[in-house]
Amino acid sequence: MKIHSLTFVILLVALSCKNEPGKITFPYSQWTVGPGGRNMIWTYNEDIELNNSFISTPEKANWESWYRSLIQYRDSVRLLIGKQEPVIFCRFPSTGESKIHFDKFAYQLKLQQGDNIEIKGKSRSPSVPFMLYFDFDLKSKGEELSYVVRRKILAADSLFINSSNDWIPFNKKLRIPGFNADSFVIVPVVRIKSVKSEAKLFLRDIQLVTERNRERDMLLKRIENYLRVQKENNQFVIPDELVWTLDNFLMGFVFMWDQTFWSPEKGEYMVDNYCRTMEKEFGGLQSVILWHSYPNIGIDERNQFDFFKTLPGGLKGLTRVVNDFHRNGVKVFITYNPWDLDTRRSENHDFTELAKVIQETGADGIFLDTWKSARGSISIFETESSIREEVARFGRSVAFSSEILPEFKDLVGPDALTCSWGQEIEPFHYTDLSHQKWLIPTHKQHYIKRMEKNRKRILAHAWINGQGIQLWENIFGTMNLWNATHRQWLRKMNAIWKTYGKMFNSDSFKPFIPLANRNVAASQWIDSNKTITCMVDTTGDETNVKFSVMQNEKMKYFDLWNGEELKPYNENGKAFVNVTVKDFGCLLQTDEEDELLAGLLKKQQKETSYPLPVPDKYEQELSIKEPLKYEYKNSENKVFHPELLKIEGGEHTFKCKHIWREGRCYPNRDGKNNHDLVITFENGVQYINHTHLEKIAPFSVMPRVVTNRQFSEFLQSTRYQPEFSENFLKHWGGTHCPDSLLDEPVVYVSLEDARAFAEWAGMRLPTEWEWQLAAETLKEDFIYNEVFEWNESERSDGYNRFVTLRGGCSRWVTHSSWWYLPGAPYGEFSGGPQRYDSHVKYFLMYPGVDRASTIGFRCVKY
Repeated sequence: MKIHSLTFVILLVALSCKNEPGKITFPYSQWTVGPGGRNMIWTYNEDIELNNSFISTPEKANWESWYRSLIQYRDSVRLLIGKQEPVIFCRFPSTGESKIHFDKFAYQLKLQQGDNIEIKGKSRSPSVPFMLYFDFDLKSKGEELSYVVRRKILAADSLFINSSNDWIPFNKKLRIPGFNADSFVIVPVVRIKSVKSEAKLFLRDIQLVTERNRERDMLLKRIENYLRVQKENNQFVIPDELVWTLDNFLMGFVFMWDQTFWSPEKGEYMVDNYCRTMEKEFGGLQSVILWHSYPNIGIDERNQFDFFKTLPGGLKGLTRVVNDFHRNGVKVFITYNPWDLDTRRSENHDFTELAKVIQETGADGIFLDTWKSARGSISIFETESSIREEVARFGRSVAFSSEILPEFKDLVGPDALTCSWGQEIEPFHYTDLSHQKWLIPTHKQHYIKRMEKNRKRILAHAWINGQGIQLWENIFGTMNLWNATHRQWLRKMNAIWKTYGKMFNSDSFKPFIPLANRNVAASQWIDSNKTITCMVDTTGDETNVKFSVMQNEKMKYFDLWNGEELKPYNENGKAFVNVTVKDFGCLLQTDEEDELLAGLLKKQQKETSYPLPVPDKYEQELSIKEPLKYEYKNSENKVFHPELLKIEGGEHTFKCKHIWREGRCYPNRDGKNNHDLVITFENGVQYINHTHLEKIAPFSVMPRVVTNRQFSEFLQSTRYQPEFSENFLKHWGGTHCPDSLLDEPVVYVSLEDARAFAEWAGMRLPTEWEWQLAAETLKEDFIYNEVFEWNESERSDGYNRFVTLRGGCSRWVTHSSWWYLPGAPYGEFSGGPQRYDSHVKYFLMYPGVDRASTIGFRCVKY
C-alpha cells in the first residue's frame, strides 16, 4: 500500500519559509491554503477511497485487508497532523468550480496595484494535463471577513500543467492588476479548469510569495508561531472540564422564538416543560444549541450580542435558562454568527464579547455558525488570541461545535473541535465509515439533514459509527417535526448511548464487519468483557442475523434494541445467536449483568411494546393560511383627527412576491398545508409567490406612518404604560420626545403598542392586503418605506408567532450578508426601500425584542 505521506518528504514550515531578498514567502498549510470545491479534499493517502465526510466501505470479501489499511492510515495521520501537511486531492469531472484560496491570511496583506507576487507549488496528474488560471477576488473594504466577493478579475494569467506520475514544480509570477484601492481589497485565487474525463490531480507545497514590508513580516511571524504551537501539540486529549462531550450523543436546537420554549402568554421561559417533552419524545437531550439572532437580525442596528441582551430578562434571564437546563442534566451551547458585520459594532472584539456571555451565563459551549474551525475561515490571524484563549481569560474551558465539516487541523491541537455537524455529508453507499470518527473517536459528529422528512439515513450514519444526532425541528421558524417511528428509533438509540456511550469513544471500533446478510451493515466496539454490535438494515424488512459467538458458559447475549436475552445454540460444533433486525438492531455480549443493563432491557421492552400514536398529535401544526383575529376595543376619539385618504372597496386579487428565506412564509389559501408554497426561480434566485383574493370594504387610511408627535398625544391622553417596557420608545432617550424627532416616524413600538394606539384613535391597523391596496391605489400619495410597518398579519403554527411586515426602511441597509433581514440575492445589499407588493416574515417573541428602530405603523378607519 502506498502511504504517500511516508514515501515523500514535504518540506516543513521552517524550511518552506526561506525568503529571497525583498520577498516574503507564506507557508503551505491547512491554516493558510484553502481548497474550494466539492471535488477537493485534503488527504494523507491516495489508496483509501474517501471524501470530507466518509471513508468508503469495501466488499465484504476484502474486509480484513481494508481494516488493516484503515489502522495504518489512522496511525499515520495521527502522527502527521500538525507536523506534516496533507496533499490537496481533486477528482474530476466536477460540476462546480475548483479553486485554491488564500483567504485565511491574504486579505491582511493589503496588496496594491503593481505589487509583484508569485504562486508556486507542486502538482501530480497521472492521466491528463490541466490548466491553472490565476484570478483575483475583490471585496469591499470593511467586508474582508464576509463571504461576499464583490468583483472578480478572471484569467489574469494561466499555466499549463502536463500529466505526470511524478511531482512537478510549478510557479507563476504575477503583478497585481489595476483596481480601486480606496474601495476594495484584492487577493489572488488559483482556478483549476475541469476536464470531462475521469481524472485525478494532486497539489502540495502551494505558497504565496509577496514583496516584503513590516506588516507582512509581522503577519508571517504570527502564522509561523501558530504553526509551531500546532506542531508541538498535535494531540487531542479532552480536558476534565469537557469529559461530558464524550456522552453528548443527542444535541437539541432551540429556536428561541419557539412558543413551546418561551411562552408569550405566561411571559416566561419553559425550560422544564421543553426538557420533559424532549425526554418523552426522544429519550432526553445531552446538550442544546440556543439560537437567538437569525432570521430577525438585520431588522435594525442591533448586533448578535445585543440580541442576547434584549432577550426576556437580558443576560440574567439567559443565565436562568442555562441554570434550568443544567438542573435537567443538559449542557448549553450559545451561538456565534461570524457573518454579522454590518450591525452595531461592540466596544470589544467579537471573541471578547462571546467570552463575556460565556462567563456571565455559565454556558458550556459555542456553536460556530458557518465555520469549520474554532479559528475561523477568513483572515484567521487577524487577532492575537482565539475564542478559546479569550474564554480562558475568565478561567473557563468550553466545547466548540462547527456547522461545517472540520479538516484534519481542526481535530487536534489547542483549538480542536470537540464536535461538529455532519450536514454536508456525501456517503458512497447507503452509509459509510465516518472519516472524523475513525481518526479521532472522541470527536462527536451530530448528523443533520434539516429539511429531510425521512430520518432513517442520518440515524443510520450515527448508529453505525457510534456518533450522534442534531435534533432540529424548528428550522428558523418553519417546522419539520419527527414522525412517531423515527422518534421511537431515536429513543431506543438514546437509551443505549446513555448506558454504554463511553464504549463508542475508543479505538476498539471495528467498522462494517462482514455478515452473511448483505443488506445488514454492522459495526462493533469491544471493552474488556463487553462487545456491542450496532446494526443497520437498509431494506426495511425484518431480517434474521446469525452471529457466531464464543462457547463460554459465563457469557450472555442480549438484544439491546428489543430488550431480550438471546440463547445461544450449537450448529456443527459452533455457537450462534440469532438477532432480529428491522431497520436497526443491537447485540450485547457480556459476562456481567448489572442494574444498568437490567434497567435498559426493561426500558427497551416497554418501548418495543409501545403502540405508536395514530393520529400523531406531536406532528400536528396549526394552520397559518389565515391571520389571527384581533378584536379591537374602539371608542370614538374626538381629539385625534389625522389626515385620511379614502379607498374604495371591492374584490381584488393581490400578487405578492419576496425572496425565499429559510424561515419561509405562509401558503396560499389553496395550499395543501403550511409548507405548500409557490416557489419560482428568477436568475438563479428563489422567490415565494402569493396570490390572494380578498373582498375589502371601503376604508380610509393615514397617508403616512404615525409620528412621534401623534404618539405623544396618545401617551398624554391615556398615560399608557406597556406591560413589558424594555426598549419602549428607546429613541426618545427619556419620557418626552425631543423636538427634533416630533415629525419623524415613531419607532421602538411593539405590535401591542401599535394596537393600543389604534384603539385610542378609534381606528385599527390595516391588514396587509388593505395596506397593499392603498399603496396600489394612492401611488405617490401613499408614503411608505420610511420604516417597516406593523399590520394585522399575525399568525402562529403553535410554535412560531410572526407577522409579515410591509414596506421597508430607506435609511437602513446592510451590505455584507444576504442573511440579514429582509434578505437579498448573493452579493446584493439587504434592506432599504422595498416594493409595495412584497413583505418579510418577522418573528414575534417578547415586546422588548420585537421593538426595533426601523418598525412603525399607520392606522385605517372604516
